[in-house]
Amino acid sequence: MVTGSRLNGDGGPERQAWTFEETDYLFGSGPLHLIIDNIDWSRPRVYNGQNWYDVRGTEVSADGRVIGPRQSTVRASRLRTSERQSHS
Repeated sequence: MVTGSRLNGDGGPERQAWTFEETDYLFGSGPLHLIIDNIDWSRPRVYNGQNWYDVRGTEVSADGRVIGPRQSTVRASRLRTSERQSHS
């Protein structure tokens, strides 16, 4: 399951934070809360017969505190195609 919420913790513009369940990203444990900066649509990875994409962004806690930069690989079916235009 993927959910989105808007964060504005530092007075800057609101940014979409996505929550990816543990089964929807590689590698880690528990849900991943991520503000996506970039999705590498040009190089899908195949894992267990499904496409996955490398993403980069800022990991945040469930309450919106910034944890820091994060790179992960996310199941393609959990990334919206509308993200392709804004994060290519």
